[in-house]
Amino acid sequence: MALARADHTAALAVARAALAANRRHGDRTEEANSLRLIGDAALRRHELDSAYAAYAEALEIDKALGLPSKIARDLIGIGESRRAQGHAHDAVGYFRRAQSVALAAGDTALARLAVELAGQTGP
Repeated sequence: MALARADHTAALAVARAALAANRRHGDRTEEANSLRLIGDAALRRHELDSAYAAYAEALEIDKALGLPSKIARDLIGIGESRRAQGHAHDAVGYFRRAQSVALAAGDTALARLAVELAGQTGP
């Protein structure tokens, strides 16, 4: 995959094409997955507003679908984009929310990641 190869431009193009296809087919779960990939690629390209917007849209879909582990991933993405924008306090809040959601979902690995990110970001 382009994102794994650090080809963020290609990853963004593929994710946007997937998003369009998923929207045409009405597959909300895959739509949110595509948005998360867009957020990941945009974050790595330092397109921070685009990353935030993609994660926020994915969050709304995942909330509507009731997918707690995906919600936690969205919150982590939003936190990472806020941290990169220089909003450490906001980022920590998102990481802590992600931790709570992940724990409630029984996803201890994701909860640990959220704790680690919060600790790296600030008090």
